[in-house]
Amino acid sequence: MAKKKQFSAKLRDQVLMIGYNEKGQSVYTAFMSVHQYYDGDHPWDDAKKINELSLKTVHGYIFNDAGSLEQEFESHFNLTTGIFENGWQRDEDGTINRA
Repeated sequence: MAKKKQFSAKLRDQVLMIGYNEKGQSVYTAFMSVHQYYDGDHPWDDAKKINELSLKTVHGYIFNDAGSLEQEFESHFNLTTGIFENGWQRDEDGTINRA
């Protein structure tokens, strides 16, 4: 079995997210613990905030307690309604799930 690539120790139990507008410009960045990510509030939880930020796409990386990439994901939002349109996640084993 191949050894998982370990990233910087600073990434252990962390989530990195970058949000983009329709032009591909960064309008949101966040770096937080996995706990904060799963238990916290996010701009995409509120359609009004999505519209205020013009948040079209969020791309994120979740790192496990060993500092390895556990999941990569991307979510796309409708800027008129502020509602989630579609997305995907790639798990550490390479499996891609579409939403």
